[in-house]
Amino acid sequence: MYKFALILIILSLFLPFSANAAILDGPIVPCETEKNSEACTLCHIFEMGKNIIDFIVELLFIIAPVFILAGGIMILTAGAKPDQVGVGKKIITSAIVGVLIALLAWTVLSMIFNALVGEEGFPWPWNEVQCSGGGLGGGTSEDRCDEMSSAGYCFSNEYSCQEGIIDQISQASSEIRNLLNCMKDKLPSTDAREISSITDNSGGRCFNNWENQCSGFTDSCTGTCCGHSQNSLHYGGVNCRGTSYAVDFAKESFFNYIHNAAKTCATDLNFGKVDVIHEGNHVHVELEGIAKSKGCI
Repeated sequence: MYKFALILIILSLFLPFSANAAILDGPIVPCETEKNSEACTLCHIFEMGKNIIDFIVELLFIIAPVFILAGGIMILTAGAKPDQVGVGKKIITSAIVGVLIALLAWTVLSMIFNALVGEEGFPWPWNEVQCSGGGLGGGTSEDRCDEMSSAGYCFSNEYSCQEGIIDQISQASSEIRNLLNCMKDKLPSTDAREISSITDNSGGRCFNNWENQCSGFTDSCTGTCCGHSQNSLHYGGVNCRGTSYAVDFAKESFFNYIHNAAKTCATDLNFGKVDVIHEGNHVHVELEGIAKSKGCI
């Protein structure tokens, strides 16, 4: 029986290679390879750490059930062997404790990061690192523009995003995310839920070096201008650069729906003043109350 359990445990080590081969499909650090000539940057160090953590966590959740199964089989087939029952219980207990420790460590790490820097202290959620499009010191503005995401569904597939907007989601503040989540059921159609801007695709150029750009409404990837004014809440105002407290809706014909939904949700969420402005070719929504309370403006 012990040999059978040992065989199960050994086989479990090979399960990740077949059950989740996508993690192992390529190098741990996907830069400066034959398939990806992108230069390695500081961002890719964080991406390497993320890939390792993801692999370990997924490996744990694949192996743990096999250990539990092995322990259960040992208990069921123990018969008159009380020692085998004890070993089986220990195997099951160890597997469960291992999973709980992993989940607890993940939770504690999240609490520490959020306590130290706040929910918007990183250019992405702390456990998500994406170096394509720049990330932390990665690539150039031109590279990011060349790699703009296609139009598609976004924000839990409740909205549609125009080209490049999905790349900007990591800069959306938690308040904007909550506002959009509240508004989704109050907007009548997918057309009313089409987003045309959160920040822009300059890769941070307009966050930190706006004075060297021109003002206006030219797309930051196709022209030389930043997409929004210097202290726009799309860029985080004066003091919260890189975190957007604004969102643009593409279809101005739905202004009344967007206006009413934003106002209602801002009240329900206790966000204070919200500005909804008909800009002519889009509808601009910004959380002025929240931005002032955070000292952004």
